[in-house]
Amino acid sequence: MSGTELSNQEKLEEVYKLTLENNTLLHGMRNRERIANAIRILYWLVIIGSLFGAYYYIRPVIDVFTTNKGKIDETLTQFQQLQQQLPEMKVLQQLLEKLKSSTSGQ
Repeated sequence: MSGTELSNQEKLEEVYKLTLENNTLLHGMRNRERIANAIRILYWLVIIGSLFGAYYYIRPVIDVFTTNKGKIDETLTQFQQLQQQLPEMKVLQQLLEKLKSSTSGQ
């Protein structure tokens, strides 16, 4: 017999060793996949939790704006009415209209 020819028993033992090695590798791959999935889930839980945490801290500011929105709108309306009543504003609007008409005429 030459060194390359193996008996059936030796072939069987070689296949058995390779099967054990494959089994070990597959178990390791499965364990790494489980760890990767756990880390991925933890990652998304941290992201979602931080969003809720940010909302928790920003919520009082949002509440102030939503409760005072009517007051802010009313104040802006009064400011615009006051601005239109000023004589300087009327002169400024007339001047702007003249400038617009002179530039569009050219």
